[in-house]
This record gives sequence, C-alpha cells and structure tokens, in this order.
Amino acid sequence: MIMDWHHIRRLFIKDERHHRQLMRTLVLALASIILFIGLPHPGTAFGKGSQGADVFVIQGMLKSLGSYSGEINGHYDQLTASGVMHFQKTHGLPATGVVDNRTFKSIHYAYVKHKFPAHRRWNGGGKSISGNEEEQALRDRSY
Repeated sequence: MIMDWHHIRRLFIKDERHHRQLMRTLVLALASIILFIGLPHPGTAFGKGSQGADVFVIQGMLKSLGSYSGEINGHYDQLTASGVMHFQKTHGLPATGVVDNRTFKSIHYAYVKHKFPAHRRWNGGGKSISGNEEEQALRDRSY
C-alpha cells in the first residue's frame, strides 16, 4: 500500500498548529546543524593580522552579540581584537583578544543561544510550555 505525504501527515499531526510547530522545530534543528557544520573549527588560535573566512564568521557572531561594532570584512584588526576582549571579559574568559578554541566555543554557544532561544518547547500534549511549567510537567510525569 503506497501512502502519500498528506495521508501520513494526517496520521501523526492532528491539526495545522501541530504541523507548524513540528516544521518550526525541524527547521531550527536543521539550521543549527548547518550552522555548526559550516562554522570554522580553529585548531590553533588566531588574532591580529589574521584574515579570511574564520575572521569573517567571528566578526559576524560578535556583532550579533553586541561585542563588535566594526565592519565585517574578514580582517582581524585592533577593533576585532577589542571586540574579542570585550566578549572574553563579559563571559569570564581570559581577556587576551585572541580567539583560541575555548573562546571560539564560547562565542559559538552564545551566538546559537542568542539566535535560537529555547524559551518555548512543545510538551507533546498540544500546547507550548516554558520555564517552570516545563519543569512541573516533567515532575507530573515522574521524570
């Protein structure tokens, strides 16, 4: 028996609201995976004088987080170093102005958290819940 997509969808998704929530969750998950795969993973530190795609990505993430106000141009200059130092200071990292592996991971984590906040989750029962409601729902289900 061959079923089309619409028949399968009707079996699992009771209404359009659930469909939208499921699609939103899938899109966010896919975007997170693509973002993680597409980001540079510096094996060594880079700082002033560096240039290229790694620097471009760092500048973009720092700008989104409010730690960098310069031009996103892929050149690690004094303004980029100042932005990195600002981020490091505000996130409890040694303020070196150099993007080492620890700093990169911290910037990436903060960026993903900023762009894709997990403030609302679907509880499986047809409504979105957040914060303390989510914890209470887990307690009610004996998790």
